[in-house]
Amino acid sequence: MKKKKSYKRRSKREQKRSLIRIALRCLGVVFCLFLLCSCLSFDLGDWPSKYQAPHNEPAANWCGSIGAFCAYNLLYYIGPGIFVVLVATISFLVIKLANREIGQPILRTIGLVLVTVAASMSFYCLWPGWLFGFQAGSGGVLGVGLTQILRGHFASLGTFILLVAVWIVGVVLLADGVMVALLHGFGFVVERLIGAAVPAWSAARQHSQVLSEIWRELSAKQKPVVLAEGTEEAVEEEWEEEEPEEGEAAEEEAAEEPADIEVRRKVKKKRPRPNAQRDQGAFVQPSYDDYDLPPLDLLAEPEHTFPAVQEKVVKSKAADLETLLSEFNINAKVVAAETGPVVTMFELELAAGVKVSQISALSNDMARALAAGAVRVVAPLPGKHTIGIEVPNSEKERVRIKNMIELAGSKPQKMQIPLYLGKDSSGEALVSDLTKMPHLLIAGTTGSGKSVCINSIVVGVLLTKRPDEVKMILIDPKMVEMTAFNTIPHLMCPIVTETKMAVQILEWATVKMDERYALLAEAKVKNIADFNKLGAEEISKRFNAATEEEEAKIPKKLPYIVIIIDELADLMMTAAKEIEGYIVRLAQKSRAVGIHIVLATQRPQATVVTGLIKSNMPSRVGFRVAARMDSRIILDQNGAETLLGEGDMLFLKPGTSDLIRAQGTFLDDAEIRRIVKH
Repeated sequence: MKKKKSYKRRSKREQKRSLIRIALRCLGVVFCLFLLCSCLSFDLGDWPSKYQAPHNEPAANWCGSIGAFCAYNLLYYIGPGIFVVLVATISFLVIKLANREIGQPILRTIGLVLVTVAASMSFYCLWPGWLFGFQAGSGGVLGVGLTQILRGHFASLGTFILLVAVWIVGVVLLADGVMVALLHGFGFVVERLIGAAVPAWSAARQHSQVLSEIWRELSAKQKPVVLAEGTEEAVEEEWEEEEPEEGEAAEEEAAEEPADIEVRRKVKKKRPRPNAQRDQGAFVQPSYDDYDLPPLDLLAEPEHTFPAVQEKVVKSKAADLETLLSEFNINAKVVAAETGPVVTMFELELAAGVKVSQISALSNDMARALAAGAVRVVAPLPGKHTIGIEVPNSEKERVRIKNMIELAGSKPQKMQIPLYLGKDSSGEALVSDLTKMPHLLIAGTTGSGKSVCINSIVVGVLLTKRPDEVKMILIDPKMVEMTAFNTIPHLMCPIVTETKMAVQILEWATVKMDERYALLAEAKVKNIADFNKLGAEEISKRFNAATEEEEAKIPKKLPYIVIIIDELADLMMTAAKEIEGYIVRLAQKSRAVGIHIVLATQRPQATVVTGLIKSNMPSRVGFRVAARMDSRIILDQNGAETLLGEGDMLFLKPGTSDLIRAQGTFLDDAEIRRIVKH
């Protein structure tokens, strides 16, 4: 107890001393700034000058008569070297305020004295007359006296050589290593004072330039493409293989009008001007009224359901299940069975007095008796008084996206961004609207079906939405998973493969989010759906544009933006702080303005899927993972570690803790190529 009390007293004393040191350093900075301003505003007509009468009333000095008195004496005796002393003292105090050490303080002080003397002597040698109005000269008593002494013994040339030597030695002693600390100190203070108050409008003015630079750097790695200028809202980039004629390109550049600009891999002469791609500039929004969605004929035909023999297998397994439970003295009856593409759900009705935990404890025994790899117990089933036993089928059914679209019927037509995730255990189509989620987190080991799920999400957008309705940003650090989609018109920029570009893209997205919020506030609507329902005439009335140029700047329709990151772990390894900050900010606020995020990772660890990211991603898809801990991180409960892989997944809807087991949608490379070429 005595040690704890002494430790507390010691810590309080140290804290008090630290506060006193900080206060004294702040006072020192203020006092030096006062002297610096006094010297900068020195006037020879102020009191106590002996060279001019009568004195100025009031004093012309910025700091009054006290400042005039200090400036007169400092400049008279020390000369211009006093500026070096004041600036160096302020710099050292700022460094100490930033909690940075200054090595060899004695040598630094000697260097400061030498530089001060050298500065006063140099001023007297360069301007021997009345620079400040003093008859003795501009170097002060210190500079004039030392210069005359040295000239009497070493003449002018020797004095010059000695002066240069003093400058060199003084600067080396004073500034060796201090400049780096000085820059860090000033940066620390500036960040503390004004870093949190950076105006949002300045970032909004630059966001389009950031996107333009990202576009140019990424396009340099692609084949020659044509980039249509305009805003990010209306930039419907069409990538063509034909090149414009050189004569036409030269005429367009000479006229300095918005034009299609060819971006080559190594040629940088035809880069678009940043101000030509700003949202603030007038633009002609491309029309997609004649855009034809890809027909379903391009998709592979769905596989037929299980033959009639499967019904006999299900009945046989139901009897085996009842027999196993009776062997353990558990009175239960199979009342229903639903066969899905991968698993069959048996519904058990328990007798009175039978605990659910007794069934859960027998999962391994049931797997052995039914000759199944793994059995999952769902207890209880939502909205029912029965429990479910999920048993893998002996044969799996591939869930084709064409079959999903046919089963869903007209339901996806009411959705803004439909996602065809797969078939649930009862064989029904699992279709969800991304705008209702509003963000999605996907996790699974290699080969579990995670990348195929992402492909189905992208293809689902291509099949149902025009480029002016949904825009996409694809971030693929692995550089191989999304290459098939590098020419689709829905892309806002080429596929991002570098971490640096990914950080800039996410930063741009946060700026775009703030800009859209300002737009919705001006239009007096709450979300992007209400804004798009207004129509061009109503938007023009609400914004009340004064000129045609202002009218052209107002977007008449805002597309949804979907940001898909295929491997979050690679980004978090290199830029965790920036990536997490931008993702969390977007996940918290971007729903109303139509920006949605889909994150995927094969390493659902706490360092990758952090608490802030997970808490802002209520919708999650878990494929097979390696351990229970991974399942808890992604789904907040066990279960994903027992999945079968190859598309077998658990889907967690927002606002609920009930998991839906499903078989993910399957797409082969041939289907993707046909859709992309359309």
